[in-house]
Amino acid sequence: MRRLAILFVFLLVISACGDDDGAAVSQSDVPPWGLTEVDMPDTQEDIEALFAALPCEIAGLPRADMSQGRGGPAVHYGAEEEQGLVLDAFSVEQAAAAGGREAITPLEFLSAIASEMGELEGSSLDPSGPLVWVAAGGTAETGPGVVETDYLAVWGEPEGAWVFQVTASSAEARNSLIHAFVDAIGS
Repeated sequence: MRRLAILFVFLLVISACGDDDGAAVSQSDVPPWGLTEVDMPDTQEDIEALFAALPCEIAGLPRADMSQGRGGPAVHYGAEEEQGLVLDAFSVEQAAAAGGREAITPLEFLSAIASEMGELEGSSLDPSGPLVWVAAGGTAETGPGVVETDYLAVWGEPEGAWVFQVTASSAEARNSLIHAFVDAIGS
């Protein structure tokens, strides 16, 4: 009887750990970090819910309140007076209007960013792919005698309505926030 009970518990454990519709996303520390394996949110409400699901701390930085960024929600980690770690989303329609341009797609937006940036870590601007993205990092002189280190990742669906951007002071912090974004989509 005891063997039967152990077998029953074993079968319950196996079935609970078995076939999972929400299979784990393969994430990495190199672009595109697993972003191509998840469905991007496409409404402000979905984005706000996703941002609300992000952890209270990333890369040792505490989360600040969610705010409105460049035409969409933004989440900041770290002290307000510092650059810290930022994830923001913006509607390409609103971004184009703010710049006095006609509506553009994320593909057009990221193509423009890629052409303005110096050395890129990587990019994918394939209009037939699931995601367009640009990644860059390094130091830049931001003022007389002021050198800052910034790591950037920008992505969106080629013909989507939203673009997501992470800015960070280190590649590790950027990667951690992108991984949390992917995890929040999957949960």
